[in-house]
Amino acid sequence: MTSFIAAIIAFFAAHSIPAIKPVRSALVGAMGLRGYLATYSVLSLALLAWVIWAALNAPYVELWGQPQWAWHPALLLASLGILSATFGLVRPNPLSISLNSATFDPTRPGLTAYLRHPVLTGFLLWGIGHLLINGDVVLVALFGAMTLFAAIGPAIVNRRIIRRMGTEKRDHLIGKIANARRTRPFLSLFGMWDIAGIVAGLAAIAALLGGLHLLLFGADPLAGA
Repeated sequence: MTSFIAAIIAFFAAHSIPAIKPVRSALVGAMGLRGYLATYSVLSLALLAWVIWAALNAPYVELWGQPQWAWHPALLLASLGILSATFGLVRPNPLSISLNSATFDPTRPGLTAYLRHPVLTGFLLWGIGHLLINGDVVLVALFGAMTLFAAIGPAIVNRRIIRRMGTEKRDHLIGKIANARRTRPFLSLFGMWDIAGIVAGLAAIAALLGGLHLLLFGADPLAGA
């Protein structure tokens, strides 16, 4: 349990401290934007793996266990969450979280024309899916906290975006995206980065279902499906 508590504290500290503007500015200045984003991503994934590993090795105290009815909804929600989050990380998106700093074309916004925060939406779906099928105290605390974090994330990100680009510039960009959604054919909204994001998301899902989830976390997501 001590390891789980330490992992949770480290995970949320790693996501809260860099949000402080002077801290983030200093880190970006030292590493460059690409270096900062890469380091932040690797650290986040490593801490997430530690949190989940510690949770899986904590004492088991059952609340609702693993109900049979929850397997298929959990698998669907988690898969959609992974697809959405991976897509969001791969595709440029100046209005939300993304690992891609390439130029964003508001006339071809892809999924962001309909979903402004695909990474956070993905984590929300992923968290709900895992809550359904992991009804013990530690995992409910873990996935409940992550689900809550994803739910309040858009408000936090929106404030950061306004600080970075200003309300007028942000609203102008949102307007251009909305105009593209209204006036352009659906398929013309999507481009190379959208295809790359979808392929990466499907590859991640295939790897996890194909044995990676069992290897990393000791749980087979297809066991009860």
